[in-house]
Amino acid sequence: MSGNWQGTAVTMTPDFKISQPVATQLHWVGEGHKTFFLPDGVSISCPGKVSVGTSFTAANWLVKASEMQQLLVNYDECGDFSALTLELLYL
Repeated sequence: MSGNWQGTAVTMTPDFKISQPVATQLHWVGEGHKTFFLPDGVSISCPGKVSVGTSFTAANWLVKASEMQQLLVNYDECGDFSALTLELLYL
């Protein structure tokens, strides 16, 4: 999954509001994450422990060699869910 992946992202908040699409690029998983590769180009990646106030990549789906979808999950400083972001990325 190397290369310059670019695309758009939309974010949904706990009150189900969805943002306008914004430009984004692929941010690969950080250190300490475990990645599980599943059939059909799906991978799940998450830290061994979720820290309050941080985000992590929940899932990637390599739709085809030049198209990927990524879900990111965010939690606020209290540990409550604060956002879910869908990124549509292309090479």
